Amino acid sequence: MEILTSKPSDIIFNISQLYRNIYDKIIEQYNNEKFIDINRIEELFNILRNDRIKLHGLLVSKEIENLNEKAIIKEVRRIYYEKGIILKTAHKIPISIQKDGVKIRYSRYLLTPKNKESADKLKKLENKRGVFPLDMALGVSDLPHNMTVNAMLKVGKVAQASRSYKNASETLAADHGIQLDPATIMTVTNQIGEIAFKNELAQAEESYNRFSSRKTSFSPNRKDGVLYIEINGAFVNAREQSADSNSSFHESKLGLVFSSDCRRVVQKSGSASLRQTPANGLERKRYELTEKNYAAYVGSVDVFKKLMLNCALKGGYGTYKETVVISDGATWIRNLKEELFYDAQKILDYFLLCEKIWSFGKQYFKIKATKSMHNKSQVDEISKADNPKYEKYKEWGDDICLKLLQSKIDVVLNDILEKENKMRLQNNKLSTYIIDNKQSTDYAKYLKQGYDIGSGAIESENKTIIQRRLDGHGMRWRIKSAQNVITLRAKFESGKWHNDVVVPAYKYYDIL
Repeated sequence: MEILTSKPSDIIFNISQLYRNIYDKIIEQYNNEKFIDINRIEELFNILRNDRIKLHGLLVSKEIENLNEKAIIKEVRRIYYEKGIILKTAHKIPISIQKDGVKIRYSRYLLTPKNKESADKLKKLENKRGVFPLDMALGVSDLPHNMTVNAMLKVGKVAQASRSYKNASETLAADHGIQLDPATIMTVTNQIGEIAFKNELAQAEESYNRFSSRKTSFSPNRKDGVLYIEINGAFVNAREQSADSNSSFHESKLGLVFSSDCRRVVQKSGSASLRQTPANGLERKRYELTEKNYAAYVGSVDVFKKLMLNCALKGGYGTYKETVVISDGATWIRNLKEELFYDAQKILDYFLLCEKIWSFGKQYFKIKATKSMHNKSQVDEISKADNPKYEKYKEWGDDICLKLLQSKIDVVLNDILEKENKMRLQNNKLSTYIIDNKQSTDYAKYLKQGYDIGSGAIESENKTIIQRRLDGHGMRWRIKSAQNVITLRAKFESGKWHNDVVVPAYKYYDIL
């Protein structure tokens, strides 16, 4: 579309005329054909959007040109003179600023130091060789990539939800009119994510210090309900090698906090990996959480535990009569629970334990069925899933899981120990895992109290927050970049984007 006018009033008139033209075309079609083609309307509005963006950019550019740049220059020179820096007016340089969906173009004067002493002082104080007064007045002088903060926030929001930075580039261009290459999108996303993470980490440090010094006070009048805290881990393929495992895979830790009054059951169903029989009759529930808080970190437990405590306090820890912590029973999680949530009921994920039991039983009965056989064809035949001798593990596993629901943990443990001795197992014993978590397996009591006994919510959120974005085919991450992205993912998915991403970014760039 050709823009022939330059005055702001004319540009505004052109925008209104665009809408009028679309209205006229729709009415014309209806009068001629007695129906309205939805596809044609959508096409017209896509044209309108693109034309409106161009006009919007031109309108802002013209408004900038109308500013009294001489007065701005005079004020900036005075400010620097008080710092002992004398500036002189050099020449105009054009610039293009990426606003949210709009390119703003204008020219502005450059001020340079008048002498070597001023040049040295400007370099020392601000690491600059020159100053653009108009950029300072518009609040864009220190923005990276010549982008406004809102545009950067838009880029970060799209990038955290996309499968890759390439997909984010396509989405930004198609839906938001922002033309950026994947490398720039990655850099901008890292900057926004780092601001959000550092802000969260500062809050977490303060919360943990207050908690450690016993300055955190909980009200004695707690409200009814249960606060659930679920913790789990996943692995991220990183470019840096892990110091603990000498591997490129680093454990990402995720914590989820929600209350019983912020969820509703949307489905009751079994899982393909969890066998349900009339013997146990236990249904695994699927919830929709209306409010949730996350702690996400790629790295050590020492940092994660501070983020986890801050997350729990934000979620209501200390305000509910009951708190339940559900996990897979990993050693680092047990230690974290004892330090931070000593007054909470700890529960070992029942469904995960059953999976381990069925896996163990499958191994035991396969060995038992093939122990006396030397013919490979006979062994292969016994190993088939439908072989009666091999299938005994299912019946045994169902019985053991039923005993768990009845809190017969000693009976279960003795049975497993007996089978481990027959198998002569030395390492990775199921019995050791159960013994370590024995105090968190009183499932009959938990069910009677109405508690959840599975951590399905955190397993689902692990896929949503971490794996969906970081575990793409061939992806390898810098640890810092992975952290920045999952921080943004967590804030977006929990509905905390404005408070925990937008506000810290505004404060960082001093535009509140």
